[in-house]
Amino acid sequence: MTVAEAVEDFLSFDEACYRGDWPEYQNAPAFEETHRRNADAEFREVESELF
Repeated sequence: MTVAEAVEDFLSFDEACYRGDWPEYQNAPAFEETHRRNADAEFREVESELF
């Protein structure tokens, strides 16, 4: 699922953020914090473009 699809489906940020599957990066240092921050920025950008 892309961020745009999540926004179009009116998913909350938390739902959209954790639907992605990132197994190759999940053991990287600070993955959770970095992923959430990047996903939040992308989510807000797409949301503002659509609405």
